[in-house]
Amino acid sequence: ITYLDGESLGSLRSLPLFHESYVLVTPAGGPFDGARAVTWRDAAQLPLCLQEASMQNRRIIDGLFAQAGARPTIGLETNSIYAVCAHVRLGTWSSVVPEAFIPWIKPGSIDVFPLVEPVVRKSIGLVVSERATQPPIVDAFWTSSERWSAGRVTR
Repeated sequence: ITYLDGESLGSLRSLPLFHESYVLVTPAGGPFDGARAVTWRDAAQLPLCLQEASMQNRRIIDGLFAQAGARPTIGLETNSIYAVCAHVRLGTWSSVVPEAFIPWIKPGSIDVFPLVEPVVRKSIGLVVSERATQPPIVDAFWTSSERWSAGRVTR
């Protein structure tokens, strides 16, 4: 399961499963208190806890900051999205995370803002090597994923 857009998937067959949107999570009552959304450029000014530069999610986020003409202020890096969530939950760091991770952070003590300029949705999906036959477990997982995703993803 990986990002479907962006980096080349080579000779892989893909099945879209869902879309991922990014949000800024930051300690409650901060500089954007009361805002409906925050630009990527403005988010870059906060001390951010992000995944390490070697992680695909981080490369995507860095590209989005660059697209907005901004360079993020990195205060802490980790190789785990769950560690990012834990650091934000402590209340001292801000971060850009997929919207699906908000429950891991427990939004009561943080503010959550959609990120705009640009608004981004990334396709996440299942990929398998393109070959005539797959192992039975791969075929079963693919078939199950097709049933699950039917109607969930706008193609």
